[in-house]
Amino acid sequence: MSTRYDVAAWLQHLPDADEEYSSEIVVEGWLAPSTVNEVRLVAGVLCLTFLQTDVLRLEQVESTDRPSIRTRMVLRRGATLLDARPAECAGDAHTRGRQPFAIATRPTPMKPITMARFRELESDFLRRT
Repeated sequence: MSTRYDVAAWLQHLPDADEEYSSEIVVEGWLAPSTVNEVRLVAGVLCLTFLQTDVLRLEQVESTDRPSIRTRMVLRRGATLLDARPAECAGDAHTRGRQPFAIATRPTPMKPITMARFRELESDFLRRT
């Protein structure tokens, strides 16, 4: 025995795509090291890589469950997913310890400053002030 459905009436009850439309995609997770012009985010069990130009905003999210900085990444609609792999392939980026948000979201790593160079920069600064 089969039940007959009024398909047209059923379709009218579904939400319109216009009601669900958004110009942004939001993903939360932990930033991981990436190459220049790419942004890598560990979200759940996946490590996702996007083009830096597709990222509209990076926002810090308050979190106490891990020592690293939880991040909300807002992507433009139609952003290209360059890579998706298991989170354990991202290394220990989300467990290596706390970093200031400005450092964790830098597109390129900071070069270490030697103590001699630091002293030189410090004395130049103090002379000017």
